[in-house]
Amino acid sequence: MPSEVGRTGQPVQRLHPLSLLFTVGQQARNLLLPGIVVLVFASGRGWGGELWFMVLCFPDVIAALFHYWSYRYRFDAEELVIREGIVFRNERHIPYARIQNVDLVQNPLHRMFDVAEVRLETAGGDKPEAVMRVLSLEAVDHLRTRVFAGRRERAPLPTTDEDDAVAPVAGGADPSRLLHSLNAGDVVRFGLISNKGMVVVAAAVGALWQLDLFDRWWESLSRDSVERLRSMLPSGGLLSGILLAVLAIVVLLILMRALSVLWAIGKFHGFRLTLRGEDLRAEHGLLTRVSKTIPRHRIQVLSTRESFLHRRCGRVAVEVETAGSTGQQSGSSSGRLWLAPLIRRERVAALLREALPDVDLSAIGWMPVSPRTRRRLLRRAFYLVAIASVPAFWGLGPAGLTLPLALVPLAWINASLYVRHTAYALVPGAVVYRSGWWNRRLSVARFSKIQSLEQSASPFDRRYGMAALRVDTAGATRTGHSVDIPYLDTAVVNGLVDRLFAEAGRTAFRW
Repeated sequence: MPSEVGRTGQPVQRLHPLSLLFTVGQQARNLLLPGIVVLVFASGRGWGGELWFMVLCFPDVIAALFHYWSYRYRFDAEELVIREGIVFRNERHIPYARIQNVDLVQNPLHRMFDVAEVRLETAGGDKPEAVMRVLSLEAVDHLRTRVFAGRRERAPLPTTDEDDAVAPVAGGADPSRLLHSLNAGDVVRFGLISNKGMVVVAAAVGALWQLDLFDRWWESLSRDSVERLRSMLPSGGLLSGILLAVLAIVVLLILMRALSVLWAIGKFHGFRLTLRGEDLRAEHGLLTRVSKTIPRHRIQVLSTRESFLHRRCGRVAVEVETAGSTGQQSGSSSGRLWLAPLIRRERVAALLREALPDVDLSAIGWMPVSPRTRRRLLRRAFYLVAIASVPAFWGLGPAGLTLPLALVPLAWINASLYVRHTAYALVPGAVVYRSGWWNRRLSVARFSKIQSLEQSASPFDRRYGMAALRVDTAGATRTGHSVDIPYLDTAVVNGLVDRLFAEAGRTAFRW
């Protein structure tokens, strides 16, 4: 609720009163809970003065109080102004045009009180530009309206598929269309395909390590306990050992898939992608509900991914990147948004048309890499085989050459498939690049988002008269599937640079 008027005459807003509760609760979780763990597990081990660290929570609680009472924000004509601090005051001016994403995070307690934590991301920095903890959902809608106001609203189109039915938003004045959703079966299938079980295992191992349970278990072991464990194992020779190892691997794989399904349910339960005006909004999560909003014109790169399991299931994963922050700290969001963690292949084209209405992907004329690429890859593989054959022959004799020579046909197959599936194309409005034959990726970068063109040639490239071209956008990351086209003839790269430079120059860049 407005509590005062700023110097520009605009009403000044404050955080929701429950913000104090959530901030203090976060400090208690970060400091008190580790202290309780120390209290429980340090008994009998001479914990000394570790518990005195729990006193550090009190200054943080006081700081949270000051933060709540001093935090103010207001909506000026062209920017969001945030002010905080009592002794040292900080006032940030964030232009609406620079805000890339407005993301919401809601845990079960947030949903109970109809509030949310809001994260505003701009095109720079390694963390969100502002974290507003917490706002009411009504204040969030008002914030989104002010940030993304002034754009031409897109009228809803008629639909024939039941999955694309029009879903009215609260208030009924600005309808949103459902573009894609995941049911329970899709979420389970995504977990089986993605195989994120190691994420759960790593989190569990990290928690156990912090509690020193590994040290306590190792100290509890003795020679007698090891002998008892060994006596429980079956003794049947080499065959029994092999069968036991195979059984252990199968059980481990099943466990990893089960944990991956649990991870997928927690992260993507109730996934919905909607289009409201020009804004794409993705909502998902079982316990912690995440909502990301990205205007379509701020999409920097759109990528699709098909692994071997994706293809067997007839599914594709689709995501986009913006110029939002790319921090990887806990709780931070990156500039990525899932359009569809999993979607049927035949529905991908319709989804891409909705996400990039100014790009025509209906007829793509793929251009291959240099015809000398296969020979170059094979020659590199032969050199590696020759190097590996020397120690193999020295140690094992002629029999040691079996494995290196068996790699030769595999290298030929890999080179042939690589050349077949690596290509690029220029379509109306964008450059498209695909790569990979086992895990296939495709990326679309619009001409209007091109920041720079980088042409590079290693000594080996120059020997073969080749070069690589990287199309850099504000949202492209080195870890993602960027438009980085290798093994092109030098003349082709020069022509591409001229063409892309001309196409980018004919467009007006908009954040």
